[in-house]
Amino acid sequence: DDVRLHDLRHTFASRALAIGEGLPMIGELLGHRQVNTTARYAHLARESIQASTAKVADSIGADILE
Repeated sequence: DDVRLHDLRHTFASRALAIGEGLPMIGELLGHRQVNTTARYAHLARESIQASTAKVADSIGADILE
């Protein structure tokens, strides 16, 4: 399969987001002027979404039990 530079930029942004870098920093690293541009490049990994969902659910459960 052919890999384009554009694909590598998407991968970079998505991986940076997955390890906790914020969109402003990722945008700076990619040379973006607007964070909206970076948001189009950075895609949340399914594992990150599931982990966040679990954290919110745990928080709600803890509040109910108090």
